[in-house]
Amino acid sequence: MSIIAVANQKGGVGKTAITIHLAHGLMRELSAKVLVVDADPAASVFKHFRRRKSGNPPFILTASPQPDLHRHLPRLFEAGAYDHCIIDCPAGASNITRSAMMAADIVLVPVQPSFCDFDSAEELMPIARQITEAKPDLQVLVVISRKLPGSNTYSREAKAAAAQFFATEGVNMRVLNQEITNRAEIVRAYTEGKTIYERPSNGSRVEFDNLAEEIAQCLPARTVAA
Repeated sequence: MSIIAVANQKGGVGKTAITIHLAHGLMRELSAKVLVVDADPAASVFKHFRRRKSGNPPFILTASPQPDLHRHLPRLFEAGAYDHCIIDCPAGASNITRSAMMAADIVLVPVQPSFCDFDSAEELMPIARQITEAKPDLQVLVVISRKLPGSNTYSREAKAAAAQFFATEGVNMRVLNQEITNRAEIVRAYTEGKTIYERPSNGSRVEFDNLAEEIAQCLPARTVAA
Protein backbone atom coordinates (compact mmCIF):
# COMPACT_ATOMS: atom_id res chain seq x y z
CA MET A 1 0.00 0.00 0.00
CA SER A 2 1.83 3.10 -1.20
CA ILE A 3 1.19 6.35 -3.04
CA ILE A 4 3.70 7.92 -5.42
CA ALA A 5 3.19 11.49 -6.67
CA VAL A 6 5.08 12.31 -9.88
CA ALA A 7 5.60 16.05 -9.64
CA ASN A 8 7.55 18.94 -11.14
CA GLN A 9 6.41 22.52 -11.58
CA LYS A 10 8.00 22.54 -15.04
CA GLY A 11 6.23 20.96 -17.99
CA GLY A 12 7.89 18.83 -20.64
CA VAL A 13 10.10 16.82 -18.30
CA GLY A 14 8.41 13.46 -18.88
CA LYS A 15 6.07 13.28 -15.86
CA THR A 16 3.23 11.57 -17.72
CA ALA A 17 5.47 9.13 -19.58
CA ILE A 18 7.19 8.17 -16.33
CA THR A 19 3.83 7.77 -14.56
CA ILE A 20 2.48 5.44 -17.25
CA HIS A 21 5.50 3.27 -17.86
CA LEU A 22 6.49 3.12 -14.20
CA ALA A 23 2.96 2.01 -13.28
CA HIS A 24 3.20 -0.91 -15.69
CA GLY A 25 6.74 -1.63 -14.52
CA LEU A 26 5.67 -1.79 -10.86
CA MET A 27 2.79 -4.09 -11.79
CA ARG A 28 5.32 -6.48 -13.30
CA GLU A 29 7.95 -6.04 -10.60
CA LEU A 30 5.59 -6.50 -7.65
CA SER A 31 2.72 -8.49 -9.23
CA ALA A 32 0.58 -5.67 -7.86
CA LYS A 33 -2.75 -3.98 -8.55
CA VAL A 34 -1.94 -0.38 -9.48
CA LEU A 35 -4.20 2.66 -9.71
CA VAL A 36 -3.09 5.62 -11.85
CA VAL A 37 -4.64 8.96 -10.95
CA ASP A 38 -4.61 11.62 -13.65
CA ALA A 39 -4.54 14.77 -11.53
CA ASP A 40 -3.70 17.01 -14.49
CA PRO A 41 -6.65 19.17 -15.64
CA ALA A 42 -5.27 18.66 -19.17
CA ALA A 43 -5.93 14.89 -18.76
CA SER A 44 -2.45 13.95 -19.98
CA VAL A 45 -2.66 10.28 -18.99
CA PHE A 46 -6.01 9.78 -20.69
CA LYS A 47 -4.67 11.50 -23.82
CA HIS A 48 -1.78 9.04 -23.89
CA PHE A 49 -4.21 6.15 -24.31
CA ARG A 50 -6.72 7.75 -26.70
CA ARG A 51 -5.08 6.24 -29.81
CA ARG A 52 -5.21 2.74 -28.35
CA LYS A 53 -6.92 0.50 -30.91
CA SER A 54 -7.94 -2.44 -28.75
CA GLY A 55 -8.19 -3.50 -25.13
CA ASN A 56 -8.00 -1.45 -21.97
CA PRO A 57 -4.84 0.06 -20.47
CA PRO A 58 -2.96 -2.44 -18.31
CA PHE A 59 -3.93 -0.65 -15.09
CA ILE A 60 -6.96 1.20 -13.72
CA LEU A 61 -7.18 4.91 -14.57
CA THR A 62 -9.16 7.60 -12.82
CA ALA A 63 -9.26 11.38 -13.21
CA SER A 64 -9.06 13.51 -10.08
CA PRO A 65 -7.64 16.99 -10.72
CA GLN A 66 -8.79 18.26 -7.33
CA PRO A 67 -7.08 20.41 -4.69
CA ASP A 68 -8.39 18.11 -1.92
CA LEU A 69 -7.08 14.92 -3.51
CA HIS A 70 -5.37 13.88 -0.29
CA ARG A 71 -8.71 13.78 1.51
CA HIS A 72 -10.63 11.41 -0.75
CA LEU A 73 -7.81 9.34 -2.28
CA PRO A 74 -7.52 6.97 0.71
CA ARG A 75 -11.20 6.02 0.35
CA LEU A 76 -10.75 5.42 -3.38
CA PHE A 77 -7.65 3.38 -2.65
CA GLU A 78 -9.44 1.21 -0.12
CA ALA A 79 -12.59 0.75 -2.22
CA GLY A 80 -10.56 -0.64 -5.13
CA ALA A 81 -8.25 -2.75 -2.96
CA TYR A 82 -5.23 -1.35 -4.80
CA ASP A 83 -1.69 -2.18 -3.80
CA HIS A 84 -0.12 1.00 -5.14
CA CYS A 85 -1.18 4.33 -6.61
CA ILE A 86 0.73 6.69 -8.89
CA ILE A 87 -0.47 10.28 -9.32
CA ASP A 88 0.42 12.30 -12.42
CA CYS A 89 0.54 15.90 -11.18
CA PRO A 90 0.01 18.99 -13.34
CA ALA A 91 2.75 21.43 -14.29
CA GLY A 92 2.88 24.87 -12.73
CA ALA A 93 2.28 26.05 -9.19
CA SER A 94 -0.80 24.15 -8.14
CA ASN A 95 -2.79 23.27 -5.05
CA ILE A 96 -3.45 19.96 -6.79
CA THR A 97 0.26 19.13 -6.71
CA ARG A 98 0.49 20.13 -3.06
CA SER A 99 -2.49 17.91 -2.23
CA ALA A 100 -0.98 14.97 -4.13
CA MET A 101 2.28 15.43 -2.24
CA MET A 102 0.37 15.46 1.05
CA ALA A 103 -1.17 12.10 0.12
CA ALA A 104 2.11 10.57 -1.04
CA ASP A 105 4.66 8.33 0.57
CA ILE A 106 7.10 9.13 -2.25
CA VAL A 107 7.36 12.26 -4.38
CA LEU A 108 9.12 11.36 -7.64
CA VAL A 109 10.61 14.44 -9.32
CA PRO A 110 11.66 14.00 -12.97
CA VAL A 111 14.19 16.61 -14.11
CA GLN A 112 16.10 17.03 -17.32
CA PRO A 113 19.88 17.19 -16.81
CA SER A 114 20.29 20.97 -16.93
CA PHE A 115 20.43 23.76 -14.39
CA CYS A 116 17.57 25.47 -16.22
CA ASP A 117 15.38 22.51 -15.32
CA PHE A 118 16.80 22.30 -11.82
CA ASP A 119 15.86 25.95 -11.26
CA SER A 120 12.30 25.32 -12.43
CA ALA A 121 11.85 22.35 -10.09
CA GLU A 122 13.46 24.05 -7.10
CA GLU A 123 10.21 25.50 -5.76
CA LEU A 124 8.93 22.00 -5.01
CA MET A 125 11.46 21.57 -2.23
CA PRO A 126 10.02 24.17 0.21
CA ILE A 127 6.65 22.46 -0.24
CA ALA A 128 8.27 19.10 0.46
CA ARG A 129 9.88 20.53 3.58
CA GLN A 130 6.54 21.82 4.88
CA ILE A 131 4.87 18.47 4.26
CA THR A 132 7.77 16.59 5.84
CA GLU A 133 7.10 18.42 9.10
CA ALA A 134 3.77 16.57 9.26
CA LYS A 135 4.97 13.44 7.42
CA PRO A 136 8.59 12.81 8.46
CA ASP A 137 8.73 9.56 6.45
CA LEU A 138 8.07 11.34 3.13
CA GLN A 139 10.71 10.49 0.52
CA VAL A 140 11.64 12.80 -2.37
CA LEU A 141 13.30 10.88 -5.20
CA VAL A 142 14.80 12.81 -8.12
CA VAL A 143 15.11 10.97 -11.43
CA ILE A 144 17.08 12.32 -14.38
CA SER A 145 14.67 12.26 -17.32
CA ARG A 146 14.87 12.77 -21.07
CA LYS A 147 18.66 12.54 -21.05
CA LEU A 148 20.70 12.09 -24.22
CA PRO A 149 21.42 8.47 -25.22
CA GLY A 150 24.58 6.86 -23.91
CA SER A 151 26.56 7.07 -20.71
CA ASN A 152 28.64 10.20 -20.68
CA THR A 153 30.46 12.55 -18.37
CA TYR A 154 27.76 15.21 -18.67
CA SER A 155 25.15 12.76 -17.39
CA ARG A 156 27.27 11.77 -14.39
CA GLU A 157 27.96 15.41 -13.60
CA ALA A 158 24.24 16.21 -13.84
CA LYS A 159 23.35 13.56 -11.26
CA ALA A 160 26.00 14.85 -8.87
CA ALA A 161 24.83 18.42 -9.41
CA ALA A 162 21.20 17.43 -8.81
CA ALA A 163 22.13 15.79 -5.52
CA GLN A 164 23.67 19.05 -4.33
CA PHE A 165 21.02 21.32 -5.86
CA PHE A 166 17.98 19.60 -4.35
CA ALA A 167 19.48 18.87 -0.94
CA THR A 168 17.10 20.48 1.54
CA GLU A 169 17.44 20.46 5.30
CA GLY A 170 14.83 18.24 6.87
CA VAL A 171 13.85 16.53 3.60
CA ASN A 172 14.69 12.89 2.87
CA MET A 173 15.88 13.41 -0.71
CA ARG A 174 18.12 11.44 -3.03
CA VAL A 175 18.84 11.14 -6.74
CA LEU A 176 18.01 7.72 -8.17
CA ASN A 177 20.69 5.73 -9.96
CA GLN A 178 18.53 4.88 -12.96
CA GLU A 179 18.05 7.57 -15.59
CA ILE A 180 15.42 7.70 -18.32
CA THR A 181 16.71 8.29 -21.84
CA ASN A 182 14.82 10.28 -24.45
CA ARG A 183 14.22 7.35 -26.83
CA ALA A 184 12.05 6.92 -29.92
CA GLU A 185 10.35 3.93 -28.26
CA ILE A 186 8.64 6.24 -25.77
CA VAL A 187 7.32 8.43 -28.57
CA ARG A 188 6.08 5.39 -30.50
CA ALA A 189 4.33 4.07 -27.41
CA TYR A 190 2.49 7.38 -27.12
CA THR A 191 1.39 7.39 -30.76
CA GLU A 192 0.03 3.85 -30.33
CA GLY A 193 -1.64 4.45 -26.97
CA LYS A 194 0.49 1.76 -25.34
CA THR A 195 3.10 1.37 -22.65
CA ILE A 196 6.63 0.38 -23.56
CA TYR A 197 5.90 -3.08 -22.15
CA GLU A 198 3.30 -3.62 -24.88
CA ARG A 199 5.84 -3.03 -27.61
CA PRO A 200 8.78 -5.15 -28.82
CA SER A 201 11.73 -5.42 -26.44
CA ASN A 202 13.59 -2.13 -26.27
CA GLY A 203 16.07 -0.12 -24.25
CA SER A 204 13.37 1.93 -22.55
CA ARG A 205 11.85 -1.23 -21.12
CA VAL A 206 15.17 -2.11 -19.51
CA GLU A 207 15.43 1.37 -17.99
CA PHE A 208 11.92 1.25 -16.56
CA ASP A 209 12.49 -2.26 -15.23
CA ASN A 210 15.50 -0.89 -13.34
CA LEU A 211 13.58 2.20 -12.22
CA ALA A 212 10.67 0.08 -10.95
CA GLU A 213 13.07 -2.17 -9.06
CA GLU A 214 14.85 0.79 -7.49
CA ILE A 215 11.61 2.47 -6.43
CA ALA A 216 10.15 -0.80 -5.16
CA GLN A 217 13.02 -0.92 -2.67
CA CYS A 218 11.92 2.49 -1.35
CA LEU A 219 8.25 1.65 -0.89
CA PRO A 220 7.09 1.70 2.72
CA ALA A 221 6.10 -1.57 4.35
CA ARG A 222 2.64 -1.28 5.90
CA THR A 223 0.57 -3.70 7.90
CA VAL A 224 -3.18 -3.61 7.44
CA ALA A 225 -5.01 -4.21 10.69
CA ALA A 226 -7.36 -7.20 10.65
